[in-house]
Amino acid sequence: MLAPGGRFLFNTWGPLGTHAFEVALQAGLERAFPVDPPRFFQTVPHGYSDPAVVAADLAAAGFAVEDEQELTLQGRAASTADLATGYLTGTPARAAVEERGDGPAVRATVIEEMTARLGPGPVTAPMTAYVFRAAA
Repeated sequence: MLAPGGRFLFNTWGPLGTHAFEVALQAGLERAFPVDPPRFFQTVPHGYSDPAVVAADLAAAGFAVEDEQELTLQGRAASTADLATGYLTGTPARAAVEERGDGPAVRATVIEEMTARLGPGPVTAPMTAYVFRAAA
């Protein structure tokens, strides 16, 4: 709850296409599961990525949007294997992969695809978010 005149700082990830790590990861998942790939990254972290929709939702909730900024920074990782391991074991994508089976083969396919797209490592890639400041 914010007091009148309080500020709400909020951010959301940009579209999936603005995150090269996750674009490469999603391509690997689609290669591993051509019929029914997991869609977690498209629908959850990147599913609320339209700044106009976010601003409209904030306004509908009674906030006045004072500032909106697009922020792109470079993500860094020692290797695509580290990235794949983190994404495939530390996010809800893990459950989707386990449901479909053969986790080690999926991990190998994802690493291969990510390495083809990003290089052997260390790797860097852009990551975009939208940052909002709104008044109560």
